[in-house]
Amino acid sequence: MFVVEVRNKSETVVIHDDRIPNTQTLLGSESKVSASVGVAASFTFTIYPSNPGYSNLYEWTSYIDVINTRRNNYLFRGRIITIEAKATSEGTFYKEVTCESQLAYLNDSIVTWEKIQMTPADFFKKLILTHNSQVETERQFKLGRITVTNNTNNVYCYVEDGLKTLNELQTDLLSKDDLGGELWIRNEQDGTYIDWVRDEKQKASQEIKLAKNLVSIQTKPDLKELVTVLYPFGATEEKSVSDENVKDVSTPKLNISSVNGSKKYIEDAELISLYGRISGSKSWDDVKIPANLLTKAREYLNSFKTLKIGYEIEAVDLAPLNLAIDDFQLGKYYHVINPVIGVDDWLRVIGVSININKPLLSTLQIGEQTKRLVDYQLSNVNMSRSIDSLRRSQQANLMQIAQLQQENKTLTENYRNLYKSNENLANKFSEIQEMLDKLNDDQKITEPVNGDWTPVVKYAAKLMKVELTNDSLKVVLSRIKQESNGDQTIVNDWDSNAQAGHPTIGLLQYRDDTFAYWALEGYTDIRKGFHQLLALFNDSNWLRDISVAGGWGPTGQKRFTKLPQ
Repeated sequence: MFVVEVRNKSETVVIHDDRIPNTQTLLGSESKVSASVGVAASFTFTIYPSNPGYSNLYEWTSYIDVINTRRNNYLFRGRIITIEAKATSEGTFYKEVTCESQLAYLNDSIVTWEKIQMTPADFFKKLILTHNSQVETERQFKLGRITVTNNTNNVYCYVEDGLKTLNELQTDLLSKDDLGGELWIRNEQDGTYIDWVRDEKQKASQEIKLAKNLVSIQTKPDLKELVTVLYPFGATEEKSVSDENVKDVSTPKLNISSVNGSKKYIEDAELISLYGRISGSKSWDDVKIPANLLTKAREYLNSFKTLKIGYEIEAVDLAPLNLAIDDFQLGKYYHVINPVIGVDDWLRVIGVSININKPLLSTLQIGEQTKRLVDYQLSNVNMSRSIDSLRRSQQANLMQIAQLQQENKTLTENYRNLYKSNENLANKFSEIQEMLDKLNDDQKITEPVNGDWTPVVKYAAKLMKVELTNDSLKVVLSRIKQESNGDQTIVNDWDSNAQAGHPTIGLLQYRDDTFAYWALEGYTDIRKGFHQLLALFNDSNWLRDISVAGGWGPTGQKRFTKLPQ
């Protein structure tokens, strides 16, 4: 379903393709794309030396594409920003790689001081064109859709020197109450477009429902800015020339004491009864009349009687199973249904985390849903009642189970004699099973089965008293693939060893003299893959030696001269 490519100028290497049954072109099991609305996405992955792109990764200059082959589009496009070389306790080497998406390219350019007075669309275009003038083609954007404006269709601001272009977009466009909107990147055949649009309320057809594809859901009420006692402030008070304190550095702001019974604050009894007295302030710098300030303060404090509820959902994407028309897409709205916690609403996906090795299971961040405080409390009460009802049903079921257990006790007594009479038969069967297991253990698998060297590797490791893990088995098979492609008689007649009269031979491409040193007595045929595997495991440093990129050679201590008993 996913293909990952790394691009270095004109060279492109496939480092992951789950359509091909080949462990060399698969990234680590926890390779994930994480994306959120309006911010740069990330892609993190683990890569091993056997991967063809292991040595083709460079920070800041290597570009990464993650392609959804089912939809034939990009799940992620961006560049590598960090590479960390690591090793396990078993001596397996690997790299952990972090990438950032195309939106982060806007951090590669800066703006300079300028006074701006133009339409929002023109200012946006100006910033993008300025960015394009500072970076090469790969990191440039074409102007796409622009649907955001304000009542005056005008932006008046001052651009600060040295800000990153992305910071300037956030400061003077995206974060403004009268503008806002979201940045989206589109990769089309004729180039990469950047759109500045509002939430278009697109509904998806796939449903997220308990007992269907909803694995888990967590609710997250947002109470970070909760205030129950509010001190509102307006514009800074103007002082007359005759005011004796006119030269003071600090001047007070307008408050509501003159229209609120000498109190500078207002409070809400309902909120205080729930959360206690929590004081906070809010300023309206453009308000110069106390009565107007009081009105705004009451509206603001009343807004805390609604809660913003966020959700984190783990759900199975049914689209790859052909059980849904579309898959989970960032920014779209999905019908989320979980009657146990009182959720039945269209909610927006504002964040998504997709493991490219487990594409069916996605973690979704669901956008804020606004509820009245009383409704949120009522839903909690109803949920508690539902849980109580489930508990009562459970108690009734336990009583029925107790009755069934009593009946089962009688049946157990009846079968006890039968069990005793069959006990000897069971013992005989156990003896037979032990004999079969011993026969299987004694089976000598020294040749590949249908081209598969796995059973031979396992048998050789067992004889050499090597504890082989799944990961180390993969490393051995990968080295076999790299050295001989499974051909135990192949001779390398082209490299420097061959030119010097010492060609490398066989499954793991030993030289004659090297193999003669590491081979065990009675297992000295260099053209026998089984014999070469015994020689490999005779190296005390075998796993570290074959985990390197490129050619390999034994560097450890010789463990045995004869096959260990």
